[in-house]
Amino acid sequence: MPRLEKARRSVVDTLRFHRRFIVLLVLFICGGLAHQATLPVMEAFDESLHYNYTTWLRTHSSLPDRTLVPSNKLGQESSQPPLTYWVNAMVSNLLNVPLSDLDSYGALLDARNIWATPPDPWRHRDNLNAYYHGPNEELLGHPEIVAGVRTARLVSLCFGILAVIGAYGAAREVFRRESWALVATAIFAFTPQMLAISAGVSNDVGSTAFATLTLWQALRLLRLGTSPFRLIVFGGLLALAGLAKVNALLIGPGVGLALLLDWRNRRLSINQLVINCLIAGTAFVLLFGPWVVYGYVNFHSPLGLEAHSIFENSSIAPPTLQTFVPALAQVYFSYWAKLARGENWMHPIEYVLFTLLVLLSLAGYVTFIVTRHYSQMSKHTAQQALIIGFVALAMIAGEIQWLIQLFAIAPKIHGRLMYPGHAAISIILAGGLYLLDGALKGRYSRFLRIYGAGLPMAAGLLMAPMVIYTLYAPPTILTHDQLPALHGSPIDFDHTIRLLGYRQTTPIVRPGTLPEITLCWEVLHTTTRPAAFAVKILDGGSEVGNRTSVFGMGHYNSSLWKTGDIFCDDIDVILTKPLHAGQTYEVIVVVLDALTQVVDWHPATPDGTPIDLPRVAQIVSPAGDMRDSVKVDWASTTISFPHLADLEGVSISGSPARGQTLHLDFLWMVMGQTPDNWSQFIHLVGPQTAVVLADKVPRAGLYPTWAWSVGEKIADQWQVEIPAALPPGDYTIQIGFYRQDTGERTPATQDGKAAADGSVTVLKFQVK
Repeated sequence: MPRLEKARRSVVDTLRFHRRFIVLLVLFICGGLAHQATLPVMEAFDESLHYNYTTWLRTHSSLPDRTLVPSNKLGQESSQPPLTYWVNAMVSNLLNVPLSDLDSYGALLDARNIWATPPDPWRHRDNLNAYYHGPNEELLGHPEIVAGVRTARLVSLCFGILAVIGAYGAAREVFRRESWALVATAIFAFTPQMLAISAGVSNDVGSTAFATLTLWQALRLLRLGTSPFRLIVFGGLLALAGLAKVNALLIGPGVGLALLLDWRNRRLSINQLVINCLIAGTAFVLLFGPWVVYGYVNFHSPLGLEAHSIFENSSIAPPTLQTFVPALAQVYFSYWAKLARGENWMHPIEYVLFTLLVLLSLAGYVTFIVTRHYSQMSKHTAQQALIIGFVALAMIAGEIQWLIQLFAIAPKIHGRLMYPGHAAISIILAGGLYLLDGALKGRYSRFLRIYGAGLPMAAGLLMAPMVIYTLYAPPTILTHDQLPALHGSPIDFDHTIRLLGYRQTTPIVRPGTLPEITLCWEVLHTTTRPAAFAVKILDGGSEVGNRTSVFGMGHYNSSLWKTGDIFCDDIDVILTKPLHAGQTYEVIVVVLDALTQVVDWHPATPDGTPIDLPRVAQIVSPAGDMRDSVKVDWASTTISFPHLADLEGVSISGSPARGQTLHLDFLWMVMGQTPDNWSQFIHLVGPQTAVVLADKVPRAGLYPTWAWSVGEKIADQWQVEIPAALPPGDYTIQIGFYRQDTGERTPATQDGKAAADGSVTVLKFQVK
């Protein structure tokens, strides 16, 4: 009993001493569960492939054949070390989780959203889901897969807990004050990307956990010295990190420094150094060696690094400085947060705030160097900094090397690959804040600690789950009274769903932007047909833009429809061809079968009248300054249509004679915005003669005046025929604008005087 009581008191004292860390650990667990709850299954990064590896082990009880990468449904994960997947498989078997097979995963292809890549990665709720999910994942149709993924996610969370414990242990070795150790641990634990890898099925969190524990033990070894047990633990943890993911071995040289530094500090003999290395190396080889031998004997690839090369696309050029810098920025941003699968980012302000954290830490180190405080560092602290710095630099260098090497096949390499060194980077960031606190004499100590710990906690615990929720939440069901003001006439598709109308913030599509349109729908009847819709932009009969999506921008599969449901889709349309300046384009909407992609949902008016081409809107490619688009000599004029435009230049070529063709070029300087569609007329007026030479919307009907913007210079070309039978006399060619629906003409001036009937003269000539 005394021993039990002593042990109990020891446990209680330990818990009391580390109570603040325990609170932090509980918050991490809550954050991981929140991420798992908001993230649908199969939606974490490459989660389907990682889950398939676990299924392979449960089904075959053997490692996958790497030569079958393109066809075995494990993809590039086929050559990954098996530790994480083996643990997943053992836990699933222990809990009797229903076993799915890889054929059932293939059947999930019918539940896939094949349009899951949005054109704008910063917009949420935009077609981002890879699968149709529905309430409680019912649309996947395979509850055994759902159970298997959720079980494996809990294993990932356990690995995350190990990683946080290791990070705290490493931080306590570095910082004398617990408060700063907690700051480093908070940065490690609550960075959104750390919570993300702890919430999905992957091998990243396993490698991070064992690599972090290895770093902790290296720092302890530096303080306590070597012993056979510590050396065995040290080598074994490094081997486990490599068996989770090979890239974790990059921390090896950094933590290996601990052996060399311990030998120097304790003035050991060379023989003892060799013995220490042999003990740690033996533990490493016994665990990691079989994997190396297996890879070499069966595939002539000891580490299994060749899997990605099977998908290599040699047509993609290696990176240049111009392409490499954006790719490097992608690595940096994704280190902090790139949630779920695909291009899913948090709000840009989050990355600005994390960058500020980096800059504050950097300021601490700069101040430390400038003031030469490094001369006061203890030898032990300097050696700790050396180990931590080596680990961080090795991971960063490895990331850059992978980016260069794999740029042709993976130009958007993920920053999570550096997470085996995440503990070292977190300690470095907290250390910079600590040094800055010292330089500022402690005046801003509380602010720096709150900012260092509070930013990742707010981002990881609150903002990231909210972002993930909005990524996959179904659309808001509206009432008719809640609808925005809509344009256009209703269109029914197969008497099942009705397009109520559309809304545009602006029809103008400027260079470098995408056309945006909101479509609002009403479900008329429930259906079992898999539906998708497509927004197409047409130039005459040619398609220049397209955006296809499942309804609800990927979140509201037609099997979920309920009669009377009203919802809206905010859409970015992808341009497949460049738009011509000074032109309008038709926007049409069609509904198609989501599996066959056949446009077989027939459009009609609400009264049943068929519609051949369901036009809904127009977009405008602005003219800008078109002065140089036409190679003519412009002659200035005094002609003005004050409510619309000034005729800044005119050019006339050809002979104004009977039966001849005249080419008229007008350069309009737009002075006012108009919602009206004014048609331009060109009249020939002479003795007892008034002939309409042309009457059309400007720019051959392609650029109506409602699309004109103030400040544009619009070049408009006309070709007119002078009648062959003209009596002799003096003639003028006059132009003006009028409304086709009312005949009203817009006022005009020439030489500063008002023109009669809004008609001004651009040419005078005589017929003899």
